[in-house]
Amino acid sequence: MTGYPFGSTTELSPLPYNECLPELLLSLIGAALTLAAAWAAGRFLLRHLPVPPVLFLAAGAPLLSLAIFGLLVFSAASAPAFLTLLAAMLALLFFPRRVEPVLEAEPRDRGARLLAGCILGPYGVLYIVNALAPEIQPDAYNYHLGLVSAWLREPSAFTSRVGFYDVLPLGLQTVFAAAFSLGKHTAAKLVHLALLAATVPLLFSLGRRLRLKDYVPAAASVLYVCSPVAGISGTASYTDAALVFFMLAALWLLLAWHGQDDDRYLLPAGLVMGFCYALKISALVLAPVALVWVLSRRRARASLLFAAGLVLAIAPWMIRAAALTGNPLAPLYNGLFPNPHFYESTEKQLAQMLRNYGGVQAFEVPAELTLKGRRLQGLIGPVFLLTPLALLVLRRRAGRLLLAAAAIAAIPWFFNLGARFLMPALALLSVALALSLPRRLALLLAGIQAVACWPQVVDLYADRDAWRLRGMPWRAALRLEPEPDYLRRVLPAYRVSEMVERHARPGDRVLDLATSSAAAYHRAESLTPWHSAEAERLSDALKLASPLERGILFQAREQWSNQILMGLRVRTRTTAEREWSALEIEVLGEEGEEVRPDRRWILDAWPNPWETPALFDRNLSTRWTTRQPVRTGMHVDVYFQRPILTTGVRLVLPWWDKETSLELYGLPPGQPWTLLSAALEIKSHAPVNLRTSATQSLRRQRIRYILTPVGYEGIGLLGRTLVDNPGDWGVEVLEHAGDVYMLAIR
Repeated sequence: MTGYPFGSTTELSPLPYNECLPELLLSLIGAALTLAAAWAAGRFLLRHLPVPPVLFLAAGAPLLSLAIFGLLVFSAASAPAFLTLLAAMLALLFFPRRVEPVLEAEPRDRGARLLAGCILGPYGVLYIVNALAPEIQPDAYNYHLGLVSAWLREPSAFTSRVGFYDVLPLGLQTVFAAAFSLGKHTAAKLVHLALLAATVPLLFSLGRRLRLKDYVPAAASVLYVCSPVAGISGTASYTDAALVFFMLAALWLLLAWHGQDDDRYLLPAGLVMGFCYALKISALVLAPVALVWVLSRRRARASLLFAAGLVLAIAPWMIRAAALTGNPLAPLYNGLFPNPHFYESTEKQLAQMLRNYGGVQAFEVPAELTLKGRRLQGLIGPVFLLTPLALLVLRRRAGRLLLAAAAIAAIPWFFNLGARFLMPALALLSVALALSLPRRLALLLAGIQAVACWPQVVDLYADRDAWRLRGMPWRAALRLEPEPDYLRRVLPAYRVSEMVERHARPGDRVLDLATSSAAAYHRAESLTPWHSAEAERLSDALKLASPLERGILFQAREQWSNQILMGLRVRTRTTAEREWSALEIEVLGEEGEEVRPDRRWILDAWPNPWETPALFDRNLSTRWTTRQPVRTGMHVDVYFQRPILTTGVRLVLPWWDKETSLELYGLPPGQPWTLLSAALEIKSHAPVNLRTSATQSLRRQRIRYILTPVGYEGIGLLGRTLVDNPGDWGVEVLEHAGDVYMLAIR
């Protein structure tokens, strides 16, 4: 693919070290202020309860998130607004706290604590260095921080954009936003790392709540924190390590309520448990199980307090999703709540892929999770091959509780086999595994895990492409290597984002056909096909227009003598495995001339009524489709605003399946639907070039640019067609970064 223009090749000038250092300090300050504000809010909420201080952070983060949610709803997100909010929360420290400290049930095992500290110390350095380096993890720079960046750049984006990630519960991203507004990407990473670090004292406190000896949480902390998947997700702007922290905090509060019979624990327990859903939609399974457990005590006041906390944390996100899409659980469960923004068929395809990750068999899972780490996107460490030993703790009450909680926490993993979705269960299994062993063996196992999970040791047994930390990028962390230089060297998507920045203005819409760019590093709005129905329709238009045959289509035409009708219906007579789709419907009037569509006509369909306007837009690159296999009785209806004279109808179809048969009905005034044709005859349509029509359909949706890879398979073939024939498509090739090209729609 040589010979195409590169466009501007001017690189962003790197910042000298003395200018980057203040940036690093701002990151530290932003993270510290955010965490301190959350801690202060939690201290205020729990000021009358004897809890360990680490619980302040767990209880305060949901309150900070809700406050920022309010700012975003009213489009008031900005650095000054966040500073004001953080200052107000820090002022809560002036409220006195007069409670007795948590009583220690057992003497401290200083040897176990010291050993855990010595093991975790080097990992702490490794994790801090990686957290201080610029963000390079895919979901973080595209989703978690891409959204945060958009909120600060365009405050209304929180209440206007509808995409797969935009409408998810974004509880931790709101907390990230406060840190990001002051210290950018690194500040958000440090917030998440702090939650991973806070899990260690929380495990010790939970162990004492369960009356376990200190060596158990000491060994469990090493087993969990040193696992490669915890290391890489905890040092990035992800949510998985945070979910573990808040889940364990909710468990501690519920156990305190159960053990002390004090209902004051239940409101914060519900708030923290509900915040788990706000972190990750898959964690919704935790809330009803916990609520049933509270209800089992048959105390109405206690149940209401816990439920109130759950509602406070969960309801805002469900209300927002319902307001944006009509589906309170968006972007999932679109079969239960059909809406125009997401396709149930796409959701099913995604769910199928996540359940087996491209065909991973059940017998392959243990090795993939513990030793290989590529196909399930991460690994947990080889010592977890000994997890069956945890069953030995079933003879103890604490062990049964731990294994039951781990089983519940693992439920979402069965729907997404990615290693990081196992992290909530992993933390609990770490405690159970340590509890199943004598002190020396448990601590020895922790030491083996620490050695086996060090990056250079992982190189010896894991797959080369396993998702994990690779070492210590200390020069990038200290900004001795300027951020742009580091990102250009290790993150190909950053060069694509630089390309977008050179050509697109802030707020321009870019159709990114393969998620090629890093959304957090450019200011244009990226749309990726599977993220929304709109983006999927636009990419479908390009795919339909791409064949060299220039659009071999089909048509169905039926004519009759003059009839006055109020409407027409095209209906399927059979079933088929393929979906049914149509590009255009033309109603014929006097002398076979087309009746000009009227905006007052009422269009309907079953299923997918939202796409019916495409049938009358006079653009053959756009289509209506069932988005599911054909079933008898599926139909498209058009109701005229008044009786009109009709003599026929013509349908243009993108393909035709011989198993599918169509029939045509008319609606005479004052009468029921009447059969006009029992089987429409399908013929070939004259070849037509749809390429300019396709790009103009993008233009009408305010898409100014296209990002596409160029290759010999998949979406790369479409990209090659676009780049090789720009005049045919009505586009201009601007430049490319590697095999990713940027095109402007003329």
